[in-house]
Amino acid sequence: MEITQPILFYTIGYPGSGKTTFAISFSKDSNAEHLYADKLGIQIFQTPRYSQEERKHVLEEMDWLALTNLQGNVGVVYDANINSFSEREHLRDIAKKANTVAVGIWIKTPISIAKRRLSEIRRIGNVNIRQMTDKNRANNEFKKIVNRFEAPRSSEMTLMISGIDPYDQQLKEIGKSLRNIQVK
Repeated sequence: MEITQPILFYTIGYPGSGKTTFAISFSKDSNAEHLYADKLGIQIFQTPRYSQEERKHVLEEMDWLALTNLQGNVGVVYDANINSFSEREHLRDIAKKANTVAVGIWIKTPISIAKRRLSEIRRIGNVNIRQMTDKNRANNEFKKIVNRFEAPRSSEMTLMISGIDPYDQQLKEIGKSLRNIQVK
């Protein structure tokens, strides 16, 4: 997929919805920089505790990387739990600073499937890890994120894809929708 302008794409969806799986492939196909919060958190903290302070630090670093890439004419796929209106508004402000747009990609997945996926082994780089090894803590964090989730508003530039469709189908849907998006 050829995207001729730098765009800040950001993922929306529950943990386990398929955001990272989509973001990895989409960043390659769109020649965009993949900024992955979980991987960056491990690079910064080695053994992250997933605290609010750590999340804030990771997102600040991602914001800086996003702006730097966009200003360098490189698109970005911002892969984190960006599930509130205020977080998405913040990303739109970053895109404006770089004279481009921010586009949300909502990976809509049933909660039961997302929760099951979270229990599966994840790979970051060459290391197999589990999102969180304590199942009770992982379940509590999942519930918190689901309860705080704010569906995108009609005023937001958001593309919706199914988190259970194969990537080729997701890409086809994104491609159709992107034809109507232009940088101002």
